Amino acid sequence: MPFYYLQKFRAGTKRLKTIASEHYVINISATVIAGAGGTSNQGGGAGAGGMLEVTNEPLLNGETYTIQVGGGGGAYSSAAGTNSFFGTTSIAQGGGPGNQGGNSDGGSGGGSSISGTPGTASQGNTAYGVGYGNNGGTGITSGGYYLGGGGGGAGTAGSNSSGQNGGVGGNGRASAINSTTYAGGGGGGQGNISGTGGAGGSGGGGAGGRPSTGVAGAQNTGSGGGGCADIGPAGGNAGGSGIVILKMLSGQYSGITTGSPAIDTATAAGFTILTYTGNGSYTA
Repeated sequence: MPFYYLQKFRAGTKRLKTIASEHYVINISATVIAGAGGTSNQGGGAGAGGMLEVTNEPLLNGETYTIQVGGGGGAYSSAAGTNSFFGTTSIAQGGGPGNQGGNSDGGSGGGSSISGTPGTASQGNTAYGVGYGNNGGTGITSGGYYLGGGGGGAGTAGSNSSGQNGGVGGNGRASAINSTTYAGGGGGGQGNISGTGGAGGSGGGGAGGRPSTGVAGAQNTGSGGGGCADIGPAGGNAGGSGIVILKMLSGQYSGITTGSPAIDTATAAGFTILTYTGNGSYTA
C-alpha cells in the first residue's frame, strides 16, 4: 500500500477507535415490577403488577435512562396499577383491579366477583426481558353472600372462591437479582362471617376481608390488595407500588443516578445493584 494511503488508513482506524471508546456499550440485568391493582366492595382480590426479568440489555455509555416506579391502584377504587419501566423498552404492565364487574385485566389479572369474569394477564416479553403474570380467580355466591376470586400473582394464578371462602391470591415470584419474592396477588373477599377471606399470595399480597375491609398490598412489591365482599361502605384495599432493580458490573457502574436508589455491592461479588422505590434515572 502506498505511504499516503497507509497514513490515511491508520488515521481513520484511530478515529473509529476513539469513537468506540467514547460510546461503548455495557450490558445490565434488571427486575421491573409494576404497581398492583386496587379493589372495591363485592370484589375479588387485585392482580399483582406485571414482572419483567431483563438480561443483557445494552446501554450506551453517557446516555441517561429514565426509570418509573408504578403506583398501586387506590383503595375502594377498582383501579388498575400503573406501569413501571426502565428506558423505553423494558416495561412492566400495571396489575388488574379486583371489582364487581368490568375489565380486570392487567400485568396479572384481578379476581372476579359474581358479576364479572376474572382478569386476564397481559404482561408479555420484551426485546431483552421475559414477562411474568397470571390470571385471576372466579368469584361465586354462597347462601346469598358474595365470595371473590383471588388475584393473579407473578408466580401462579389466583384461585377460585369455593365453599364459603374467598379465593387465595396467586403467589409471587423471586427476583433473579436479589432472590426476594415480589408480586403476590390479593386474596378474595368473603361476605359470610362463617367463612374466611382468601389469603394473599406470597410476596406481599393482601388478604381478603371477612366481611371487613381487605388488607393492602405491600408497598414496593407490586402486590395486589385484598378484596372485600361487603355490600356496604366497607371496601377493598389498595395495591402495592412497584419497584425497579438494576444490576451491572461494578467496574461499569457510573455512579450517576437520580431518585436516590439503594446501592448494594455486597449481594453479588463484583456487581453493583441499584434498587429504585421511586422515579429516577441512571446514566450509563
